[in-house]
Amino acid sequence: MAKCLTVFESLMAAPARRLIEQSGLSAPTENELVILDNGCGSGTVTAMLMDMLDDTMKHRMTVTCGDRSESMVASTKKRIEEEKWSGVEAKVVDGEVRAVLHALKH
Repeated sequence: MAKCLTVFESLMAAPARRLIEQSGLSAPTENELVILDNGCGSGTVTAMLMDMLDDTMKHRMTVTCGDRSESMVASTKKRIEEEKWSGVEAKVVDGEVRAVLHALKH
């Protein structure tokens, strides 16, 4: 499975970078950033975000990585620990808007 995730991440790197650039998240801001990586899988988009932002921005950021797959959430939790991402958590969430909003409140 690790090899499949590596291949998947290499395929997703360019689209993830474009997504972050288009969202404006890579632009400097004084505001706190609260981000939901819904359907996070192994945390590919969050990893790209962590690579693209400077330390000041990272300290103003809170990320919830959500996926309905317990194995993907477990993989992301492990990655959060291994890469020492501060302000990042992973949760099992249902992708529906109501369920996501509920998960973010708790």
